[in-house]
Amino acid sequence: MNNKLTKVSLAAAIAAVSFGISQAQAADFNFTFAHVLIEETPNGQAALRFKEEVEEKSDGRISIEVLPAAQVGGDVEIIEQIQMGLVDIGIPPTATLAVCRIKGRESQKQRPFVGFSAG
Repeated sequence: MNNKLTKVSLAAAIAAVSFGISQAQAADFNFTFAHVLIEETPNGQAALRFKEEVEEKSDGRISIEVLPAAQVGGDVEIIEQIQMGLVDIGIPPTATLAVCRIKGRESQKQRPFVGFSAG
């Protein structure tokens, strides 16, 4: 009985120490960066470089999880998830922003010729 209790106590101590170490290494801030392109594209490489730079310059206090290749949906879905707070960073094309409703209003900023007449 005593031997079994010792093994259980040892396992619990190892688990507690492991949990404490993993908690000490966790970042203070975690962000999600989603985009629709594969990692080999220039924008995909930029996202990975952004992640590396932020994590390095923050000494690991900030963590960026990059979700490439439309893992969470297309550009419109990524914009909606940013608005809902499910995704923190995205790089959708400006043409997609033009047709999305941003904060309840349709964005006119990306359509410079809307409302102008030629004559």
